Amino acid sequence: MYKAMIVDDEEMIRTGIRSIIPWSDIEIDKVLTAASGKEAMEIIHKEMPHIMLTDICMVEMNGLTLIEQAKKINPKMKILVLTGYDDFNYAQQCCKLNVQDFILKPADEEELLLSIKNQVRELNLERSIAHKQQLMRRVQGVAEQAELENRLRSLLDGEEPDFALQKLTEKYGLKAGQLLQVAIMVPIVEDESAWKEQHDFLQLSVKNLCMERFDSSLNGITFEDKAGRIVIAVFSGSEFDEVVERIGQVKDLLKNELNVRENVVLGGVACGLSKLKASYTEALRLLGTLQKRKGDILQTEESEQRLLTIYRIFGEQKKVMVEHITDVDVLIDAFEILRNTVNRYNLSNSMARRLYFDIASALYFIYISNTGSNADGKLNVLLDSMLVANWDEAFQFSKSFVIQLFSQEENNTHELVTTAKKYIKENLENELTVSSIASMLFLNPNYFSRLFKKVVGEGCNEYIVRKRMEKAKSLLESTQEKTGRIARMTGYHDTNYFSLAFKKNTGMSPTEYREKIHCLKAEDA
Repeated sequence: MYKAMIVDDEEMIRTGIRSIIPWSDIEIDKVLTAASGKEAMEIIHKEMPHIMLTDICMVEMNGLTLIEQAKKINPKMKILVLTGYDDFNYAQQCCKLNVQDFILKPADEEELLLSIKNQVRELNLERSIAHKQQLMRRVQGVAEQAELENRLRSLLDGEEPDFALQKLTEKYGLKAGQLLQVAIMVPIVEDESAWKEQHDFLQLSVKNLCMERFDSSLNGITFEDKAGRIVIAVFSGSEFDEVVERIGQVKDLLKNELNVRENVVLGGVACGLSKLKASYTEALRLLGTLQKRKGDILQTEESEQRLLTIYRIFGEQKKVMVEHITDVDVLIDAFEILRNTVNRYNLSNSMARRLYFDIASALYFIYISNTGSNADGKLNVLLDSMLVANWDEAFQFSKSFVIQLFSQEENNTHELVTTAKKYIKENLENELTVSSIASMLFLNPNYFSRLFKKVVGEGCNEYIVRKRMEKAKSLLESTQEKTGRIARMTGYHDTNYFSLAFKKNTGMSPTEYREKIHCLKAEDA
């Protein structure tokens, strides 16, 4: 999956693009936004997005400067330029900067989607080529792999001096101080004779799959210890459960692809290869207890206790919610406790999504059971949102889902939409977004967007544009205000963008529309 970033100083444009593109369907799981070139550069340094959609004319730093600086940081970034200025010089400069596409505002949704799909296709091709090259270097490089494994085995025996360890780290592009955990793979043998017969083949197959999963993506190093066991030094970040999740994914692959079932023993977290032996030693100690405590993934007692604590807190709060299902204040307080738990224990996005969705789906079942209502697809909508959510978004989505469900928000649907329409009418000259209106109504933006479209028959952004155009036409017909002034009175800070939007809506520029209306009035007179 990839990351994309939208850069535009118009919030409506940023929000509009983010909402109309089905990002998850085209392999993009994270969409970032920036209101300026300066903010975009900060995000690029931190997130390294794969695709950037940017305007050209922005305050502080124009789009061309942004592209030039961004390319220095990430030359492989795919860049699409969205601009309201049909200027050959701009297009020429974009070509010099190796921009992938140059699209005029207002962008056609299908054209924009196709362009983004093309960039994803290019990224997939590049990733595939790089992956194959990497596999050729690491997986097929038998001599290099043998040397690496010998060095790691020496490291486990304490035979690698510090200077050799530093060279090893540099040679294989490893990060100094990289957090890691040792995972020892332990096959589950049900038929001893069959296992002995196929041992060499299965051992090599398991090892290659682990190398493909960890080594080729630089997420770990796979090797065999002196006892012939497959060992993985799994690189990790700061999230508590991410190594367990990645090991679990490999276990599933082994079972599905090779029909091999494995127990895995995890040592503690170590800081850098210099501490590899400590994690390995701890894993060996746990390996001795495997027969007594047989499980799929055996962790240190500290990790298991931490996991049990997390599950206990979520279980307790689920019970509180069930017992006070009609008390919205209690539900809100319980969700805050869950949020603090996720934050305090630094859970991964994946684990947070699972735990929050478990709470929401359990309460939804109770709601359906208690009210006698038919399942209405709300849970599927929540699931779609949760699949690509980070831990904080997962919290917001699940909390909104439950609160809306049990505060009977559906009964007030038309009143909420009426309030939103009134607010839009009174604030057409101000910046209006789905998020800001939803916030004013204390609703989740996604929920509000679906609610609005269901009642009104058109999306909220579409409704805002229509109302602005109606006001603009009225002002053009009844006043002599200049186009720039009318643009500002209808919420457009960029006169050129207003003119383009007006022409798309009416088929005429503002000036042409005013002249046509005056001619019709003159004929009637």
